[in-house]
Amino acid sequence: MKRLHALFFCLPFLVFSCNAPVQQYGFYFDENMFMQEKQNWANTNETDYSFMYEFADVIDPNLHVYATSTVSSGKREVSFLTRAEYEEREKEESVTIRDDVELATINDVYKYIEEQKDSYKAEYDAGEYLYVNIEILYDDDFHYPRECTATVIKNANDGTSATLGKQNGFSLYVKKFKK
Repeated sequence: MKRLHALFFCLPFLVFSCNAPVQQYGFYFDENMFMQEKQNWANTNETDYSFMYEFADVIDPNLHVYATSTVSSGKREVSFLTRAEYEEREKEESVTIRDDVELATINDVYKYIEEQKDSYKAEYDAGEYLYVNIEILYDDDFHYPRECTATVIKNANDGTSATLGKQNGFSLYVKKFKK
């Protein structure tokens, strides 16, 4: 009877520990979904809209971009903000410490993601990275990328076997999209 109690006590631990996801090395990017959503965005023919975005580098959290972008009849304007200005405007409804990631249009957002994907893929194929995962959440109505997170683990190969190196990647958030 004591063994039966011990079995029932240990069974949940065995079940949950066996179902833990196993981290697999590889390159993960849903190319089909990306291309479909990019085409769906193009089909909206939007030429007048605005949005805010935040870009963050994984390696250095101080490398942030905060910006607002306005597109009017195809003409575009980007305003970079300090973190405090960005947070204040975000509260009000309406980036910078860094201003080298200029995404003036949603097409620029798609282009940036695609360029990063291509760069990561080339480095993954060359053995520089062990793991690349680019996840994107899309807006259901206008099909722009609302959130994109790229997680990259470098190969710190010592010549004998592949070993984990530094983590790399970025996060990109598109907020307050308005027509």
